[in-house]
Amino acid sequence: MIIRRPDKSSRDSKECLWFRPERGKLLLAVLILVFQACRSQPAPTVAAELIGNWTTDHPKHAGLYFNIYPSGFSFSKMDGTVEVHTLTNYEKVEAIVKKRKTVVHVLKDTRPGQEITFRLAYQPGNGGSFTFSNREQVVWTRQVRPTQ
Repeated sequence: MIIRRPDKSSRDSKECLWFRPERGKLLLAVLILVFQACRSQPAPTVAAELIGNWTTDHPKHAGLYFNIYPSGFSFSKMDGTVEVHTLTNYEKVEAIVKKRKTVVHVLKDTRPGQEITFRLAYQPGNGGSFTFSNREQVVWTRQVRPTQ
């Protein structure tokens, strides 16, 4: 005597054992949370008062420039090359420099294995000027474009 049991397969019952309609809403909610967490943050933007082409009269840096634009900065070097950086982080903090309240702007570019950081002590008077925190004797002023 042979006894046969009817096989119950998920394929035969037209039902998926793992995915049920009530689990669909949970799966959708988890996917939305993952998507929101992975979205990139907006790119940092430099303060408008810094945007422009900056030069200095200091003899050691004569003929060089430091250019700041909303999403990055570039500067010329003594060997005639130009170094271009994309802004990855920007901070604007108030600090006391030489017993004076000063706004310090921190510009950062992060590359694999390297982080470039510039700290600029900005003075708004006379069209604006700044010094680098490590070179306070070199004053950079905004290059004024001639009016047409």
